[in-house]
Amino acid sequence: MKSDKINFKILNLLMIIGIICLLYMISGLWVGILNKVVAVLFPFVLGIFIGVIMTVKLISFLFKYYKSKTYSAIYGFSISTIFVIGIKCLKSSYSLIELIISIVFLILGLIITKKINHYVTCD
Repeated sequence: MKSDKINFKILNLLMIIGIICLLYMISGLWVGILNKVVAVLFPFVLGIFIGVIMTVKLISFLFKYYKSKTYSAIYGFSISTIFVIGIKCLKSSYSLIELIISIVFLILGLIITKKINHYVTCD
């Protein structure tokens, strides 16, 4: 008795064996690519990690020995950033509505900061 039906179990098994063989044959390629990606990303990640640690240590040192001067520098950077952004916004082609919305959110941020500072005390 001859069957005209295809045995899908055997076909599926052969496809799986073929895929495994293909992956085994190109496994060296993926390892090489992965090594190159790690070799490129590792210095960046290491640099970011060291930079964050050094910045935290520097700011801790500055707050410990020069607290008022450090606060003054941070306030100065913040205020000068507002002016730099403002000058760049005036030179670019933003619409009046976008400028008004940004000013409203600036004022809203100042109000929220005042409210938060009312409840939180600094040492």
